[in-house]
Amino acid sequence: CVSTFESGVDYFPDKVQIEKSTQWTITYEDSYKVVKNTAADASYLLYHCGTDLPAQDILDQHDVVIPVPLTNVGLHYTSFIPFGTW
Repeated sequence: CVSTFESGVDYFPDKVQIEKSTQWTITYEDSYKVVKNTAADASYLLYHCGTDLPAQDILDQHDVVIPVPLTNVGLHYTSFIPFGTW
């Protein structure tokens, strides 16, 4: 996380370049990026932890707001085990 936030600093200097994918887009601002899943019509605002959040009207445009980098993640699912004869 950023310990001291400075306005105007690019906190995402390494940017993804989409080459062959057509299911998503990404745009960058100084302290956040917006990833859009075009297939699901969903938008995710990913802000660098420790930075100020964008204005509320910007936050309201997105389905999910997530600090990055992720510090903990949990996945919950049940494995599919087909019925069979062994």
